[in-house]
Amino acid sequence: MWDRTWLLFVLAGFMACADGEAPDVRGSEVRDSAGVEIISSSFDASETQPNSFPSDPIFRVGWDSDSGPFLGFVSFGRLLEDGTVAVADLQTDQVLVLDRDLQSHEIFGRNGQGPGEFGGIRGVVEWSPDSLVVWDGSQNRATIFNIRDLGFRTVGHNPEGGVEHTIAAASEDQILWIPTSPYARDFETSQWLEMPILRSDATIEQIDTLVSLPFSEVLISSGRRVSNMLRREADFDAGPTGFTWMRVDRPELRSFDPATGQLTRIVRWADYAEPITPGRWDEWVDAQTSQISGAPAETIRKMLDGEREFAPEAFPLYARFEAASDGSVWIHLWGMPGAEDSRYLVISADGRCLMRLDAPDRFFFMDARDNLILGRDVNEFGVHGIALYERPECPTV
Repeated sequence: MWDRTWLLFVLAGFMACADGEAPDVRGSEVRDSAGVEIISSSFDASETQPNSFPSDPIFRVGWDSDSGPFLGFVSFGRLLEDGTVAVADLQTDQVLVLDRDLQSHEIFGRNGQGPGEFGGIRGVVEWSPDSLVVWDGSQNRATIFNIRDLGFRTVGHNPEGGVEHTIAAASEDQILWIPTSPYARDFETSQWLEMPILRSDATIEQIDTLVSLPFSEVLISSGRRVSNMLRREADFDAGPTGFTWMRVDRPELRSFDPATGQLTRIVRWADYAEPITPGRWDEWVDAQTSQISGAPAETIRKMLDGEREFAPEAFPLYARFEAASDGSVWIHLWGMPGAEDSRYLVISADGRCLMRLDAPDRFFFMDARDNLILGRDVNEFGVHGIALYERPECPTV
């Protein structure tokens, strides 16, 4: 987000609804013949007045705090069932578990190759109310830590010939894995790559493909592969209640059962993509040029203008999304470089409540639970911290 399983068939429930249009039921629900819940809404995030975060966080640790541990580079954060906060620090290769009054905290791991040590934390998920699974991508192994007695056990994993994966969700029965980057292949025609969601048992000894979903479109022109930064892509993420998939160019979110891979729900709303006019293309190129370093601006502009013929007719609607511990989905609204980092479309776990939420500048969402929002908080000098906010109430659609 790879040696990938190539052109696997998507599960029957997914295929049954892939091409059909759902009736516009304006927030009601229906069930189609495959037993899939379909929720349609007239909600339009681009036209809706955004909700805002509270002016002050419940707590902040890091650059604007006199208490709490040091944080180097915050890569993952989770709100746990017992009310504590787990944070992975990529700089120190440690996982910190903090209570909300910052009176105590535990630290797991350190940099190294021995038991309980990490070389590059790529994921942290809740295993049980008392335990976390920490995925070390560089050493291709998972460590299960007990946050009560500090005990741990380490298990290895190599699902697809060394292709890097991250843990998407876990329980005491199974773990879901997602490949982290596209795998380059040779193609003769333009087509969509698919990504497999992998499932293993709790011992990570038996691994199979739960479902394979479209991920990105590979464009072929005159026999060669071409690229464009605005090309159509999809994104997916998983939480304790299941995993979700969406394409960035259409207002539709699909939810799947984590045990069976069956499609369970489709949520649709009413955002509309903005056409790429010559003026808006120039504006986008200017913004990209200001963000990219390492080459003269004219060189970058020439490269981007050379991709114009391969760009879609409209800008993407969305940048990416995250699935939270409470089952809600947080979608970054597309914008010029940097703008999507603080603008969200939030969809509740049951798909019946949508709201637009604008976060403080340089706040990067990580998790939500019990009406709380956790995120990475970065100051103007790039120094990392974490902040916890109360979540505004979501209006009923």
